[in-house]
Amino acid sequence: MSDNENKRESQNDFFSNMMFGRKPEPPPVEEKKTTDSEQNQIEQVIELVQALGPVLEQFAPVASAAKSYLSKKMKAWASESKDD
Repeated sequence: MSDNENKRESQNDFFSNMMFGRKPEPPPVEEKKTTDSEQNQIEQVIELVQALGPVLEQFAPVASAAKSYLSKKMKAWASESKDD
């Protein structure tokens, strides 16, 4: 009798599905596969960042000096326009 009950439980019961809905099924698991071209692109981006890092560090003082110069000029232009 237990085999018969297990079969009955495993089968979809129309009445139970209509009254209570179906049991939620686990979502399908998608395996993310990287292709060779994607892997090459990732490697190229990493190499580019590693190559440009030291160059960008050298421009940091120049950028901060330019920022302070431009902010002083903007304040000077703003004060000149208010005076007119």
